[in-house]
Amino acid sequence: MNATLHPIIILYTGIMVRRKNQNTSSKNSSLDKGLEILRRVILDQGQTNIGVLTESMHLTNSTKHRYISTLLENNMILRIGHGRYDIGARLLQATGTHNADQHLAHIARPILTKLAKTLNATTHLGVFENDMVTYLVKSYAHKKAGKKQKIIAAEFTREGGQLEAYCSAIGRVLLSNLPKHELRKYLGDEPFISLTKQTIIDRGELDLIIRVAHEKGFAIDDGEISDDLYCVAVPVTRGNDNMPAALSVSFSKSNGSIFDQTQILVAMKSAAKTISHRLSQIDGKPDR
Repeated sequence: MNATLHPIIILYTGIMVRRKNQNTSSKNSSLDKGLEILRRVILDQGQTNIGVLTESMHLTNSTKHRYISTLLENNMILRIGHGRYDIGARLLQATGTHNADQHLAHIARPILTKLAKTLNATTHLGVFENDMVTYLVKSYAHKKAGKKQKIIAAEFTREGGQLEAYCSAIGRVLLSNLPKHELRKYLGDEPFISLTKQTIIDRGELDLIIRVAHEKGFAIDDGEISDDLYCVAVPVTRGNDNMPAALSVSFSKSNGSIFDQTQILVAMKSAAKTISHRLSQIDGKPDR
């Protein structure tokens, strides 16, 4: 179990001790059953379907749904996938264990995994830190080759790693959210380095590409960060103006894939919308 959850378990234990001292029946109390579901979700951290997780409690589906709905409405738990739940924003904030990037990554991971399989590609979630893209999540599809599994694309990226922003689709989307004065500072006077023959390093051209990314709501790079990669990125928003992250999809051109950008963007924007909806939990809005 993640060490940051220890204060939450302590809080839960304190509640249960007080319940027992008040001579309440743990078998018949609705509160005790709700707390038991909460305890199991905290310990499981979204790994197990809620039906399996609560099977030994012998609850009817309607009763289980009522408890889960109440916990969701109060932001005590968070839906992160079909039938799977993790600790909610209210508990994280109450115990001082809230880590925005960690929570964002946990929310996005199952969504990016599904998207990678749907598009047969590599998916990333990244944030802008210290003029670089920091990758919070990486998920990839596999291509069967006999008995072996072959990673489709983006073999050089890793979670927690950083790459330049100017030459990647995901970086350009993140740059498009910067205030004008910060973007001018980023473009600055220092020379940009060509990673491939296709890498665009002219400041005026980069400025235009970033502004177009802001207007259109997506960016691409075609062989600019790696000769073999074609990448598309879209923003992940929170509210109307705040962009905490960006989502990208990378394809290997050498495996003969045919890219339908329209279909790719539809799938990506749907995934980004789902992540944004999950993020509303952190802002105190129930996920229904």
